[in-house]
Amino acid sequence: MSGTVPSGLYCDALPDISESYLTKLVTDETDVNTLYAEIEKRAILKFRTLFIRQLNETHKVNNIDACTCCLCENKELLATALWYLIGSEIMYTRANSSRLNAYTTIDKKKVNEMREELYAACIKELEIAVNSIDIHSSACFTCKDNIKENDVISFHEPII
Repeated sequence: MSGTVPSGLYCDALPDISESYLTKLVTDETDVNTLYAEIEKRAILKFRTLFIRQLNETHKVNNIDACTCCLCENKELLATALWYLIGSEIMYTRANSSRLNAYTTIDKKKVNEMREELYAACIKELEIAVNSIDIHSSACFTCKDNIKENDVISFHEPII
């Protein structure tokens, strides 16, 4: 979990998240890095689905390959939303861990409230990010091989 990341976004910068909380959730055969990798993978898979749904709602894109391309093309723009979602998944893991016992106590209500707040922040950031994507200038939609007729359905006329 240590090291530097290009985005500058670190999970332990989110409220109520620290590596020590994850340490309490690991078993002898699992280390913190493995647990974090599992949480991160789950969050990324969920984020991909959320992104595709939001891109479809906002820009009426229904081509999965074009959506995936657009996700990769805009990863810096989407980083904050993913950051909040990973935080939400960490809180989900904390609230539902089988490792919690009388000696490892948490306030489940507080953890669930924080999870919901982080998830709501993710959705808001995702909506803002997707609204700012200009799909008409995206390489994902300009190549005729990348897009087929009806992959992008536009209901709005260009302003200019």
